[in-house]
Amino acid sequence: TSTFINDTGESELKTYFQDKYKEYSLAIDCIIYWYITLIVSLLPKHSNFIDGTKNNAGYFNQILFTLTNNLIALKFLFENGLDTQSKLIFKNSIELSDLALVVLYDNDYFLTHSSPQRKNWNPFVSPKNNTLANRAKKIITELHKQLDPKKGDGNDSTESMNRVWESLRNGQYEILSENAHGNYVHNILNALKLSAEHENYVPSIGGQKWKNLERTLSDICLHQIAFKRHITWILKLKHHIDLFDNKVLEHKFLFFLDVVVGKKLLPAVAEGQVRDYIDIGEDGSDT
Repeated sequence: TSTFINDTGESELKTYFQDKYKEYSLAIDCIIYWYITLIVSLLPKHSNFIDGTKNNAGYFNQILFTLTNNLIALKFLFENGLDTQSKLIFKNSIELSDLALVVLYDNDYFLTHSSPQRKNWNPFVSPKNNTLANRAKKIITELHKQLDPKKGDGNDSTESMNRVWESLRNGQYEILSENAHGNYVHNILNALKLSAEHENYVPSIGGQKWKNLERTLSDICLHQIAFKRHITWILKLKHHIDLFDNKVLEHKFLFFLDVVVGKKLLPAVAEGQVRDYIDIGEDGSDT
């Protein structure tokens, strides 16, 4: 159960969860159901997506299982005020999303990644973050050159989503890394909560962190929405799987989820990128 949703007391975060969190929660739920429909019902109909040890398609499917579980874990952590811990999982999700994009698009990369190596006694390749990020960026650029608007590939928001993806992958990832690797300032801030009197910050066990967690929620939703778009295009262009041909019930369900996320929830979750936050002054007043 959620600390904030079921809490009978009053708190700044409880008010926030009652007012705004439902939009983020629904967006994450839609993405989770989208992934589950894809990896459990749709992709297994294609034999090359079943065995994750033999080809890039099957390996991609296994990565998507982990990304789905990450989203489930993120919801649990946020709903209990553990935003610092959620950032560690979000960082892992960014790295896995890059890997999923690369191996789904490039089978040669998968063969290199999955072939036993002898260097440094590492049995398999673990790509360095910068190498993987740069390869994913190049693939996205190559992918967009192949999109044909006449066939329904891409739309007016494609460029905007690309900028969001790049911003999250570069700027926010660096911040997440500082949270993960012991940056002095982040370690101090991550241990604090705002006191009940709103006068100062105090160390916190468990929840009741301040409200700047909304930016991280927004980052997670936008990153996974952009990732979802990219894998949709790769599946169509490289694997000849059109998720939106509406021939089967699963395709119609994915389309419905995309409409809910894209038209109903995307503006709300994007608002977290630009929303002004209220800072508490040294005298406890709002500034």
